[in-house]
Amino acid sequence: MKICVFVSQFHILNGAEKMAAELAVGLNQRDGCVADIVCMYRSDSSQVEAAEAKLKQQGVSGIYYLGLPLGATPLQLMGAIYRFRKHLLAFRYDAVEVSMTMPSLIASIAALGMKTPIVSGVHSIFSQQRHKTYKHKLWKLALWLNRNAEFYAVSHAAADAWKAFSGLGARRTRVIYNGIAPAFFSAKSNRAAFAASYHLDEGAYWVLFVSRLTAEKGVETLLDAVGPIAAQNNMQLIYVGDPDFNVAGTRQAVERMKGLVHEKQWQRHVHFIGRCETIASLMASADLLVHPSLHESFSLVVAEALAVGTPVIASNVGGIPEVVENAQVKLVPPDDAIRLREAVMEQMAQSEEQIEEQIRLGKQRAVRFTHQRRIDEMVDYFAFILSRPSRNNSAEEGGL
Repeated sequence: MKICVFVSQFHILNGAEKMAAELAVGLNQRDGCVADIVCMYRSDSSQVEAAEAKLKQQGVSGIYYLGLPLGATPLQLMGAIYRFRKHLLAFRYDAVEVSMTMPSLIASIAALGMKTPIVSGVHSIFSQQRHKTYKHKLWKLALWLNRNAEFYAVSHAAADAWKAFSGLGARRTRVIYNGIAPAFFSAKSNRAAFAASYHLDEGAYWVLFVSRLTAEKGVETLLDAVGPIAAQNNMQLIYVGDPDFNVAGTRQAVERMKGLVHEKQWQRHVHFIGRCETIASLMASADLLVHPSLHESFSLVVAEALAVGTPVIASNVGGIPEVVENAQVKLVPPDDAIRLREAVMEQMAQSEEQIEEQIRLGKQRAVRFTHQRRIDEMVDYFAFILSRPSRNNSAEEGGL
């Protein structure tokens, strides 16, 4: 089985990109499987070179680039589609796995007229209200035209939203949950080291946020909830992740947050530490993880916290209730700072026995989302698609 994993980028591993890179590594560790990575963009940065070297050390020998610049013009986009089509014809993959809107759009158009299935991962809660740009309309049209487009969603909530959004209800969408990397199941606290590195109060109550800093992740709601009570409750609110200024409203949100921290003199209690390469250990060192997102198809960070054994408070949105099913996780309405503050205070009042039970149930639930289980389910899905009698498993000769 020869799979092309097509990604936007792989040097900054957020949710979907992280799953794509781990899928490529996992497939190459399976007998009878080979997976290449094709990246939309260029390779001309030290970050990309370092990430490529790491992937090759992990067994991904085939890594290729379409050479798109950031902010590509329509003409440049058409060139990338042509190059990707030539790549598919040359390498004759059994299937292409792709996530995110733009890579899925490129792959769907490039593979028109071929028999190579495009297996698109649905990693968002799509809606007509939030996803109505020309890019999304063109993407849906390309998927309609490509009869070999198949889908998997990272939760039942994402699958239901996708069917309503795409209008492709007649086409089968399988639910395959995201996978937690093994490191999270064995992570150990290193609180003293993190306190020294990031100038944190080691003896305080650590409230952790882990994700891209974007408005849609509820970062302002969290600050409004915890900032006013941090000093009197000896708390450290720790934001882990970089701002993503490509997301509308993020720049203004980050500026407001930092302005509020300065105005209220919360600098000793609110910390923006950027990306952390040892996130599993940092999670294990925290007292609480809060994920107040406005929209979420799965929430890998919540699942990772369960695996580590860190109590969680999260928004009651999208796929999060599925992830925390049967675990003692407090779910609160999105964008509600008052209710979030109450939940944090309730969690701080829990006894050691209650916290131990939360940890036990969380770890028990996290076993459902192992990395190996996801790889097994993806291989099964590829095999199912390729086993259909009418399926020609290789790309047909042709041109754009």
